[in-house]
Amino acid sequence: VRESTVASVHEFEMIRRQLQLQLSRTAALLAEIPTLKALMTTRHAPTIQDGSVPFWKLAGSDLFLLAEPAGKVMALHVTRTGLNMSETESQVMRSLNEGEDSAWWYEGGRLYWVFLRPVTAGAGANTKQLGWVAIGYEVDSTIAEQLAMVAGTKIVLTASDHVIASTFSPSEESEIQHRITALELALGSETREVILGSNAYEVTSVALYENPASPVQCYVFVPLERPMRFIQQLNRTILIVGVSAVLLAL
Repeated sequence: VRESTVASVHEFEMIRRQLQLQLSRTAALLAEIPTLKALMTTRHAPTIQDGSVPFWKLAGSDLFLLAEPAGKVMALHVTRTGLNMSETESQVMRSLNEGEDSAWWYEGGRLYWVFLRPVTAGAGANTKQLGWVAIGYEVDSTIAEQLAMVAGTKIVLTASDHVIASTFSPSEESEIQHRITALELALGSETREVILGSNAYEVTSVALYENPASPVQCYVFVPLERPMRFIQQLNRTILIVGVSAVLLAL
């Protein structure tokens, strides 16, 4: 079971890296669009806000922003209202100060997986930075399902110990939240057997983002149904072989 859990975590990490590479490339492509670069040269926030709508639609992201080289947000678009401009700007500043090109932003009870790329003009020694483009994807059950593509595993994503998304039912998710709050799933790199309803799982956790302000954790649940069924079959086989040996000896 332990080997199965380790293999599942390895597969999970591989899928996460593939998804991260795919989304990162989208941000990089946006940063190279000539008309977006021309828009950033205006340095006029209302113009940039209005002119950035087509680029947001092109990105297909839940969050889209353009910022000055120092991090001041010039344009912000989100699919769900409620994000605070000043808090979002603080997230941009923090990511820039820490040199992040990929980050997890948690604010207003929502978690975004964000990718940042510089917008530049010129080349070589004449390169000039015009600003930054950032695209973000709100973490929900869709992202969770993409990250849980490993057959037979389920996952739970948390930010600051709050369950944000999972591949479990609402009732099971509520039970998991209770156990996380009660520190019953403070696993680190260890594994533990957990019973949810009538199902048993081997659980381990993976740190996705270790920033102290809003750490992001993923709990990987490997069902024990198949290993337990194998053990039961093995026990029956051993019993049959043992009884047959005794009968043959007699």
